[in-house]
Amino acid sequence: MNKASLCVVVVMAIAVAGCEATDGEEIPGTGDLISIDGTADASEDVTPPLPEVTPEEITQPDVALPEPDVGDPCAPGEGCFGESCDTGSDCLSGICTLHFGENVCSKTCDETCPAGWACQLIGQGSDGQYACVS
Repeated sequence: MNKASLCVVVVMAIAVAGCEATDGEEIPGTGDLISIDGTADASEDVTPPLPEVTPEEITQPDVALPEPDVGDPCAPGEGCFGESCDTGSDCLSGICTLHFGENVCSKTCDETCPAGWACQLIGQGSDGQYACVS
């Protein structure tokens, strides 16, 4: 047997000898009682109690929810974004565009539009403007 193997055997023997306990003795560092056959003593509950928490102590996670895009306040039937139109004059924004095969009112945009729409330059020359298109 070489030195490394002998060291492993000696360390294991010391570890096993240190773990032996007699009936009802506590194994150091575990807080468990064991019997001679090595099973845990079921008469003692080793589960720590949960702290009592009142509803007032429960807090919600600090998460910032996105603000809803309310856009321009518009009553239905006044040419609001997404309403049917035939020409730009039917829309508050003056923009009537094609969306899923139907003409609907759109709106101007700076960078973002609702889901399913993109902010793009429409028109040409000095009359061009950015609007939400499908």
